[in-house]
Amino acid sequence: MTTYFLVTVTLILALACGVFSQETNATCSPDFSWASNSLQQSPCQVAAMLAAPCYSAFQIYALTPPLDSAFYESIGSSDCVCNMVFYNLLSCCSECQGGISQLWTDFVSSCTDQLTPVTIANYSRAIPDDTTVPAWAFINVQATNSFSALAAEQFFDTNSSNIGPPSSSTSSSASSTSSSSSPTAFSSFTSALTSSTTSSATPSSSSVTPIPTAAVSHVSDGGAIAGGVVGGIAAVALITFGLVLWLRRSRGRARANRAVRDEVAPTAFSSFPPRPPPSPGFLGRPYNPSASVTFPGPQ
Repeated sequence: MTTYFLVTVTLILALACGVFSQETNATCSPDFSWASNSLQQSPCQVAAMLAAPCYSAFQIYALTPPLDSAFYESIGSSDCVCNMVFYNLLSCCSECQGGISQLWTDFVSSCTDQLTPVTIANYSRAIPDDTTVPAWAFINVQATNSFSALAAEQFFDTNSSNIGPPSSSTSSSASSTSSSSSPTAFSSFTSALTSSTTSSATPSSSSVTPIPTAAVSHVSDGGAIAGGVVGGIAAVALITFGLVLWLRRSRGRARANRAVRDEVAPTAFSSFPPRPPPSPGFLGRPYNPSASVTFPGPQ
């Protein structure tokens, strides 16, 4: 069994001042023709072009034997390379030459600059001129922690589109005619990729299943809505119960007050003796000056 070992860095960074340039002498196997972009550029060429904006000159040299244990290591902490799109392209560049891929976590271990966060399933900058990035390069490999050429090819079979520079062209397939693209295409394009799956992929340790971020947020929203509905029903039930209890107590107090009044009223009136009827001599009569009864006679 061949012993796997790390190959010394084969990516040469020239930091001298000058015009951006990118080169590669790496050649992919014809079996990886699907990995080329709409401009027929190999993944090695596309990776070099994505790294070029951060360096004055950038080269990707061909792997040296033994190829079955050779791979490209991480090379720095710039935002041009600390992203999953560059990792996928560079890993494919290694595998198309017969090499292997570095683990994703090992690749980003050199991305230590706090001002340059690692970008997942996207490229942190605008796509450079004179190149396009195939859709399979945006696959999220966090679940498997490694690039899989098999999964990338199966994804290509269902989505062969490409993303180009802002305000330039986007190819719908490796051989189709380009159409216009906008600078905002990256976020929507990545969302579509991360929410899709490759149903034809063969389950294995190297297969890749994009993470459906849209589905996760949808579930979170549904849980919040359900919680709000349950809370609202509970609040209405509690208020209704309190209102019924208050009405019952109010009616009980009213009945008690009426009973007390009914018992006290007869006793209060019976404590006063009835007034005797008036005496017959004091009955009212019309005034009569000649009647002796009215005024006493002379003595």
